[in-house]
Amino acid sequence: MKVVFCPYCGAQAEYKDAFAIYRRMGFGMVYQCPKPACDAYVGVHEGTDKPKGSLANAKLRTLRKQVHAVFDPLWRETKEFERTELYEATSHVLGLKEFHIGEMRDAQAQAFLDDKDGLLAQIRLAAQRNRLLKISSGDKNLISVLRYLFVDSHPSARHVLSQSAYRGHLTSFKAGIAAGLVKRVKKTETNKVFFVLTPSGCSALGLPAR
Repeated sequence: MKVVFCPYCGAQAEYKDAFAIYRRMGFGMVYQCPKPACDAYVGVHEGTDKPKGSLANAKLRTLRKQVHAVFDPLWRETKEFERTELYEATSHVLGLKEFHIGEMRDAQAQAFLDDKDGLLAQIRLAAQRNRLLKISSGDKNLISVLRYLFVDSHPSARHVLSQSAYRGHLTSFKAGIAAGLVKRVKKTETNKVFFVLTPSGCSALGLPAR
């Protein structure tokens, strides 16, 4: 168990089942300040003892939820960008080493919300710029190979290829994954593995993102 402290009173947080807060099972574990007056806690990543951020009281939890509501549609709904692309871009825009909504404090979260439209526009531009830089510095031969596999060898372009049908190209797929152009997806119900173009990969091959 990690040692986590409450940012409000400095007390060491207690690691416990989230039932203590939600009064329902199935919410995993949390770190909670032992002092009720702080009303501070944070969830834990499933299967680990790693907190999802810093402890937050009711006001800050609400602010973080509001930031998520503004930020998450950029990657959940449009499918134009990968989540990691947007977090990286936001780090650049905000001048942070790493951006985590779960680490935001009151002033940071409120400032984000106050300028949300301007910040979202900057984040999109930064993500597009980072993607273009990666593509332009990438291996042109790799892009040519991926274009053949996903586009030129089919009557119409594909965004998904089965690993079982393309075992002879695993090296190219691995290179594509390393470059952020391809991701490996495993279907839990069938255990079948597929290689899927990322939004960056679609841009590199001149295809619309899906």
